[in-house]
Amino acid sequence: MGNRTFARVSSLAIVAGLIGVSPRAMAQESAQATDDIIVTAQKREERLLDVPTAIAALSGDQLQSRQILMETDLVKLVPGLQVNSNFGQTNLNYTLRGIGPAGQFASSNAAPIGIYSDEIPQAFTAASGVQFFDLERVEVLKGPQGTLYGRNTTGGLVNFISRAPQLDGELNGRMSALYGNRHKYALEAATDLTIASDKLGARVAVSASGTDGYMRNAVTKETYGDYTSIQGRVILVGNVTDDLDFQLKLFGNRVRGEASPGYFMGTLPGGSDLFGFTRANFARNETIIDRNPTEQNTSAYGTSLRVNWDAGPFDIVSVTGVQKSAYYLDGDCDGGASSLCLAIFDTKARQFTQDLRLAYANDGVNLIAGAFYAQDTIRQSQILSFLGQLGPLGLKLHNYFTQKRESFAVYADGAFDVTPELTVTAGVRYTWDTVRLTDTYAVALDAYPNGNPVANLIPFSLVFDPNLRYPDQKRSPSALTGRLVVDYKISDGVMIYGSYSRGYRQGAFNGQAVTEASLTYVDPEKVHAFELGLKGQFFDRALTATADLFYLDITNQHVTSQINVNGTIAPSIAGLNGYSRGLEFDLSWKVTDRLTLRGGGSVLKTRYDDGQTVVGVSADGNRFPYAPKFATQVGADWKVWTNDKASVTFSTDWNYTGGYFYNPENGKASNNRFLNRGSPSYWLGNARVTVGFGSIQLSAWVENLTDQFYIPIIQDASGLTFNYGALGMPRSYGVTLKTSF
Repeated sequence: MGNRTFARVSSLAIVAGLIGVSPRAMAQESAQATDDIIVTAQKREERLLDVPTAIAALSGDQLQSRQILMETDLVKLVPGLQVNSNFGQTNLNYTLRGIGPAGQFASSNAAPIGIYSDEIPQAFTAASGVQFFDLERVEVLKGPQGTLYGRNTTGGLVNFISRAPQLDGELNGRMSALYGNRHKYALEAATDLTIASDKLGARVAVSASGTDGYMRNAVTKETYGDYTSIQGRVILVGNVTDDLDFQLKLFGNRVRGEASPGYFMGTLPGGSDLFGFTRANFARNETIIDRNPTEQNTSAYGTSLRVNWDAGPFDIVSVTGVQKSAYYLDGDCDGGASSLCLAIFDTKARQFTQDLRLAYANDGVNLIAGAFYAQDTIRQSQILSFLGQLGPLGLKLHNYFTQKRESFAVYADGAFDVTPELTVTAGVRYTWDTVRLTDTYAVALDAYPNGNPVANLIPFSLVFDPNLRYPDQKRSPSALTGRLVVDYKISDGVMIYGSYSRGYRQGAFNGQAVTEASLTYVDPEKVHAFELGLKGQFFDRALTATADLFYLDITNQHVTSQINVNGTIAPSIAGLNGYSRGLEFDLSWKVTDRLTLRGGGSVLKTRYDDGQTVVGVSADGNRFPYAPKFATQVGADWKVWTNDKASVTFSTDWNYTGGYFYNPENGKASNNRFLNRGSPSYWLGNARVTVGFGSIQLSAWVENLTDQFYIPIIQDASGLTFNYGALGMPRSYGVTLKTSF
């Protein structure tokens, strides 16, 4: 630990020295006004407040100033948004307006919230191509986006846009160094390299980070969940002619570390498990696990190419992406000292996407028409060990599958100015999907360390046959999606709109099945959405406000249950019908040149239809999981003192999350009080003080200011006498030094 800490501190000192001597002086960065942010939510550049749909966006500078440094921090931006995982910063579950994975973490299932990086959809979210540094902006689109973005966006999408080179001959660079408690560090650097002015240039960006985990051994105090990450990106931009330009991106990510054991919760009296282990005498961030060390590694690398050709009346745009990813986990999946659950996941994925579209804009008409193709392959090997303390009576399972998905779609979308105030937008898309599951098997292993096969489970045979494979499975769903939007400009800067949209999420096989009974296929998920909205600026642009009323009717929402299935502990997938309705609002008030206040909220009601069950457990009238009835966010930026050479700014953000349930059964099948009652409501507060000297900024910050205890996600394994959750990040604090040049 000592050598590692010394290396980290030394690295920070070197970077800090470079920051202090290398950049030429320039004016301090100022946060970009919300209304001036240019977004591409409709596949064309528009002001944020001119887009007739519910969208939240922050520029790259705002992301840094508000300490939004990773995907889980996006909850500070969008009230009601849930971003969490049992696996640290991998396998993230996004839930928006009550629509989310509903406890899913199987790699074979597509997520209902689309994740995009520079227009490339991320099919394998366990190790995606998202890079949360040197970003131009982040856009969060709410509600179904099935017209312009297609499948697997029934709840919305999040688009990460990287910063591109300017080709102006300047360096346009930035550097930052962060250090905090638990030996947390993050080093970032980026700069433009203009090869030929206005013709060819590149932007190079790198990031290195790491931290010690915040769960620790109750006896030795050794931390669990330590990790290091290194990422790099090169974006090459070229203007071939006045009418033809391209943007080529190359990127790579690698994370190496330990699997965090999570938060153990026994379901037997006294909070114990089958073998009597309990966390009654431990601090909230302490446990003892029976598998140590653990391992969790991810990697992703790839390339994308965007070509724009101004072909007279039309612009022709081609976006191509190729990506490979890998995820490996060897960890304790019960979080306690008993050998209730050990897991090894070894997953590899690759994908190819191609979007080709025509765009036309003239005299109040904006048209887009195109075709889209995607292909991705996922291969997963999974070994699960249950009840290891029982020796030969324990259960050890190995399953394997290969899944290949193909998708082809054609689409058209147009916005027409009926009058200078009234615009009508209509779009349609048709998608053909194919999902294949091949080379599928599951076997029971003996209790020896290497695990020798003793019987086939999929397909079933008491006498082990190494050549047995389940018959190849294929499904070919298709769907018609679209939207109709009417917006009216009441006055300069104020707009109201109404819309109908339809979303579609492709069907999925249960790739984690370990019995034939649980090797099921769930039909596509579909959403019909109705929305009324207002956005605009008031009081001489001092107040910016947006508000949305929405109703989502959802059919066959994909949900996962981990309770007993036909007497065997196994994850199962199912489809439920229900609705989500609510109100969202967002406010930003520039009180003075020195003080800005902001706030937002979400009021939500979700309900599954009467008479429905999840593998025999009632979901009748239950609330959707991870869907708080109320959430809010308030914050302020106050420039305490300033002159021509320096400034001092204080910023704070507070997020309130109302109570919610962790699964579609609403805890009815568990003895765990956390699952029975759901998550209680909680506040999370953050504060920052930033001192600026010309181009240099030094910030001191605190996250989770009150050290709030909360458990954002829980997986139900009551059949094994435990539940497994992820403890929310405890109080964190540190300093950040950054500059631009």
